[in-house]
This record gives sequence, C-alpha cells and structure tokens, in this order.
Amino acid sequence: MMSLKSGLLAESTWVLDVLAVLLRDDVTVSWFGLQHLPGLVNVLLEHLRRCLIQLFPEDFDDLEVILDTSAWSPKRQHCMDGEAHNSLDESDDKHWDIYGDVDRCLLDWQLGRGDLTTHIQTHFNHSASGQFATDRFFGRQQLSTVDTWSTSDDMSQETRPSAAEQHAGACGDGLVDTCPDVDTGGDMDMDGWLRGQLKRVWSDVIDDVDEDGSAGVLNVVSDDRQDISWRCLALSNIIRGLSFVPGNDSEMARHADLVATLSRLLVYGHQHCRPGLGGLKSTRVVCRRSDVAELLRHDTLVTFANIAGQLELESYPEELCVPVLDGLLHWASCRAPCAVDPLPQRRDRVSARRLALEALCKLCVTDSNVDLLLATPPFDRLLVILGDLMGAMTNPDCDQVWREFAIVLASSLVAGDPGVARALVLHHSTVSVLVGFVEAAAAEGGTSVDMVRRAASLLAAICELPEGRSELEHNYQSRILELAVSETLDCSVLSTIAHILHVCSVAA
Repeated sequence: MMSLKSGLLAESTWVLDVLAVLLRDDVTVSWFGLQHLPGLVNVLLEHLRRCLIQLFPEDFDDLEVILDTSAWSPKRQHCMDGEAHNSLDESDDKHWDIYGDVDRCLLDWQLGRGDLTTHIQTHFNHSASGQFATDRFFGRQQLSTVDTWSTSDDMSQETRPSAAEQHAGACGDGLVDTCPDVDTGGDMDMDGWLRGQLKRVWSDVIDDVDEDGSAGVLNVVSDDRQDISWRCLALSNIIRGLSFVPGNDSEMARHADLVATLSRLLVYGHQHCRPGLGGLKSTRVVCRRSDVAELLRHDTLVTFANIAGQLELESYPEELCVPVLDGLLHWASCRAPCAVDPLPQRRDRVSARRLALEALCKLCVTDSNVDLLLATPPFDRLLVILGDLMGAMTNPDCDQVWREFAIVLASSLVAGDPGVARALVLHHSTVSVLVGFVEAAAAEGGTSVDMVRRAASLLAAICELPEGRSELEHNYQSRILELAVSETLDCSVLSTIAHILHVCSVAA
C-alpha cells in the first residue's frame, strides 16, 4: 500500500503485478481479506480514478473532491496573495496545505468522491522521451557542422552535397522515412526539420463510426493511451478478484467510493437507436466504442454480482442508487449482441445480461432494495425482464440457473408489489412454467426447497386474481391436486398448494 501511495510508476507497477499473480493463486488468494487490509481498496480506487480520468477526459473528473477556494480562511488567502508575508503570524501558516481549511462536508464522501490523484503516474511519457532523444542526439550540438555549412557564405557548392550525404546516412538508420531535397542554393534549418520528422504522432481512437453504429476497423491508439488502458484493466481486474474472496463482499458493499466508480462504468459508452418522430425513422445515437470500456464493464458486472447480496442501497444517496439500479436493469433487459453474447476476451464466457440478472436477484435479498427496484423507472422494463425470463423457461433446453433467476426475481417483486402478479398473468406461459417447475422438483429434485417455496408462493399470488384463478381452475386443477398429495414436497409447499386448491374451489 505504501508503494501505491507513493504514486511512482515503478513502485505501483510492481504492486499491480504482484497482486495480479497472488489473486489468481488458490492458496495466496485467501490472504486478501479486506478486513485485515484497511485502506487497500481506497488506494486501488485512487489509481483507477486517475486512469479513468486520463482515458476518458471530463467523464470521471467529478469523482474527485473539487476544491472550493471560497472556504479558505482570510489569513490563508492573504498569505497566498502575498499580502501578509511580513506578519509575525506567517510562521504558523501552511500555505502549501490546500486542504487545511476546506470544509469537507459529509456529502462529498457519501457521494463517493475521493482526494485528488494528480500525483499518481500512470504511464511512461513516450512523447517526452522521444523529445529527450531528439534533443540529446539530434540537437544543435550534433548539427552545428551542418548548420555552419548551410549558413556560411564561404562554403563552396562542391562541399554542400557532402552535408547531404551525411544527412542521408542519418536517414538510413530507420529513424525517419524520407529525407528532404537539399537545396544547395539556400539555407536549411536541418535541426528544425529533424525535430519535425523524428516527432512521432499519436492520435486518439478514431471517431469514425460505421452505419451500424460500431467503430471502424482501423483504430489508431497512442502508446501512452495503450499503457494507461492496460493499467486501468489491471486495476479493474484486481478489484474484481478481491470481490471473490470470502468476506470481502460485505466490506466492498459498504465502500461508497467503490460503488460510485463502478456505477459510472455500467453503461458507459453504451447507447441504442432511438425511435424518430412518428415512429417513421430511427435516429441513431452514435457513440465511440472502446474495447477497454467493454472489458471494464464486464469486470464491473462481475464485481456487482459478487457483492450485491451485501449491498444495501438504502444507505446510499439517490445519486449512487439510481445509476446502479438503472445500469443493472438495462443490461438485464438489453437485447443488443453485446448484452446477450459473452465477451470473447473473457474465459468465463458469461454474458452481461446473465451477470446483471444475478446481481438483481442477490439485491432482492434485502426488502429495501426491492422497493428501490420497483421505484426505478420505467416500470415497463421490469415487466419486459419478467416476460423474457418466463418465456425462456418454456424452452426445454433452458438451464436451471436461468430458471432460478426467474423464480427469485419474480417472487421478490410480487412480494414487494402484488400488482406485478397481474403482469405475470398476462404472460400466457407463466402458470404453465410455474406448475411445471414444482412438478419437476417433486419428481426428481434438482433445486432447493426455497426455490420450490418461491414458485408455490407465485402461484398463490396468481390465484388471488380472477384471471389467474380461472386459468388454474380450468387447466391445472388436476395437476395441482396431484402435487397436494406428493410425498416429496416440503410441508410448507404442500400447505401453499392446499391454499391454492381452497381458493379455486371457493371461487367455483
């Protein structure tokens, strides 16, 4: 942590390499319980913020505390203005301490803002090193003879071509591509030309976007940007690795800086086509795609999926809750290829949609999170998610994890708002898949008792509605009667099924 605190490039690089190796070892990974390493997440986030600020200017700057000079004391302000240098009281003043008199209200830290990170070095400045090489090896001292030849009035026409040969020899070293034509009749600023030729030009990612909204094939990225990207991904992967350590989920879930930073990465750089006026045309929202942003997003979703069970969003301000819930709901409902298909760069082969659903299911463990989830607009997005989950359960090839996601999310939302049950009834396959889920559990198991209880409670909520009760009575009464006398189901499940039969019989 001291090496990371220093901000020095060599020190922090060594630390990141060590952490990346140890967190991937099955033995050493147990050493990184955050309850025994206070401050580690803070300093890792400082480096991550610095990398994000440099990679994506103006998008992450507000994650750091902005100094308000109006809060400084008058004596400090006068001292910095040079008006009180001769005062006997200049002796106790620390004009270099820019944080000394700044009123740090709790809101800054509740919003996840951190200290300034300008002291952190994130990369070796290639352009500066190139300029150093130019000054050292191709400066005036090396070209003084050439300059003398080019500016001397006494130099003969026969002597000047030998300067061109010497220049051509330097060009033959591969440092420059072409050499200029030597004008033997005029002066030539050889030093200036060499500086211009030796200066390597780096550019940011090209903003050209294809018609389908994706970036072009050619992406010219500077060496500096590439170094920062690698460091940013290394930091993100380390934070992701820490979230897998048992016990770290509760520590990380209470870290406002971590939640604030990761919430920004959930949907960063991801936009969709929007319908045009009258629905006749579609207005394409163009955004610059970045492989770095996609990899950061994947690490973010994995981290949220690991810590969501301990995450109590009610303890955070709205500015942090809304981006988290909105981002997770978006990826759970998004049908874009980047959401449905797993990233080929990741070995886990898990899609963003599946990670978001896992995080949402774990969030529903806390009742307050369910209330916040139901209050996050638009409400139709939740209905789309539930409809997709219930529709997927009709597929015989649907895996058990996906089925349990559907049961957990639906039962949690119905418990928080009974009106969700009405939306489930409108989906024609809901009753069928729920009855089939309980029948499969009674016949061959394959799931936990809690999942069967949740499925039975969903059927009980549906039978309270007239349309749901009618469907259960006419199409599934015999199957539910067989479940009521099953010997393999839990007694609480049998009690719920008996209640469903009673409600249907009374209504009849």
